[in-house]
Amino acid sequence: MHAPETIGAAFLKQVEINPGAILFETRSGTGIGSLTYADFKMRIELTMLAFAGKGVAAGQVVGLANTNQIDTFAAILALWALGASPLVLDFRSPPSDILERAGRARAVCVFSDFRKLTQNEGILESPRGGQATQTSGELVFPATPHGLCPGNWCNFVLRP
Repeated sequence: MHAPETIGAAFLKQVEINPGAILFETRSGTGIGSLTYADFKMRIELTMLAFAGKGVAAGQVVGLANTNQIDTFAAILALWALGASPLVLDFRSPPSDILERAGRARAVCVFSDFRKLTQNEGILESPRGGQATQTSGELVFPATPHGLCPGNWCNFVLRP
């Protein structure tokens, strides 16, 4: 039996094996789009750099109240790579409930891509990735988390 691998390590393995394979398919009013493993890895790296630029660091709990599910997945993986713990919050909740839940989880901040939420004090605009030239290509996920995850769910590993 071999050691279990983390979700981040399993993702990076898939990027290595299938960089051009479609990971996500999106539908909008103008048609269908797709995002490959390599594209999504770059999105994670850029989101990680943007979070780091906002002061997010290892051991912190960070709230996410996003409307875009793909960006939420990228933000979760970016936070894991930084050693931070994501706390996913329902963007449809009243801002007071979002902030109260974040406070109970000891989140240092809450980010959202929902403009109506970011108009409230204490809820920041979700970082957007920077230029592709800023990425180091060195996306790494710690084998063990730096801090406590709400509900301990970021410690999940994939079993064979």
